[in-house]
Amino acid sequence: MVINIINVIERVHPKMRDAYRAFIAERRAAEGVDFDSLPPEARPYMEGMELGRFIDRGTGIFNHETFPGLLERQLLELREGHVGGVLVGMTDVNGLKIINDMWGHSEGDLAINIAADGLLDSTRSAESPGYQHRPFDHVGRGSRGDEFFMVTRNDIDGHGSIVLVSRIPLNVSRVDRQYESRKGGNYEVSVSSGGAFTDKYMGMGELIKRADEAMYTVKRSGDGARSAALWTPEGGTEVYRWGQNGCLYSSGHMVRDANRGLVRTESVIPAYHR
Repeated sequence: MVINIINVIERVHPKMRDAYRAFIAERRAAEGVDFDSLPPEARPYMEGMELGRFIDRGTGIFNHETFPGLLERQLLELREGHVGGVLVGMTDVNGLKIINDMWGHSEGDLAINIAADGLLDSTRSAESPGYQHRPFDHVGRGSRGDEFFMVTRNDIDGHGSIVLVSRIPLNVSRVDRQYESRKGGNYEVSVSSGGAFTDKYMGMGELIKRADEAMYTVKRSGDGARSAALWTPEGGTEVYRWGQNGCLYSSGHMVRDANRGLVRTESVIPAYHR
């Protein structure tokens, strides 16, 4: 197959195609890439190669090689005062090896795509219909096959980080139910999610380490379907859990916000449907 712009964009997840186009345009502007100077017959191929090198073929979201650059850019934005905070999120699919062993790798691939869908639905871009036209947060595949990352693209604060990370497991479970008729086995897809938020510039490696530790705190608890964890410089790692009443709790206390009141499930799960 001849590589060109159209068939590369078709490999990008439908929910992030416009966001990806915006990412490419920003990158070209920053790097001074000029495809107009190329011969007309070579331009579609070179543009296709440029578009395709950041995408994970299995899910259509960003690949793991793109992660450091996305995070480094946001940390520089923070250091220069263009944003007030940065969140990096890490998410791991629970029990993927069991799904692969019992029902085959095609079902494992489906589970990975369910998780990717849930992550995309958890971005702030997802808070209104047609959100693929509003690129806010970056979602991609981690270096391990069952792992994903999220990097906030615009400004975020500590409370927004709590809400964003905590809604990931709920959205993955919701998407999982939507995929039920497509499954070839009797399994549920759940994830363990953690994040690290900072409003002060810090090293990329340290922030990733904190996010990873928060994620594994949830994974060790065995309650990833209803919990998430967030690290902050002031408070360390805190676990947040959804109660049966639909409210979010931290250490037994409901999570509140001065403007929005209680954080409830109906206020954090975006109303996006295929």
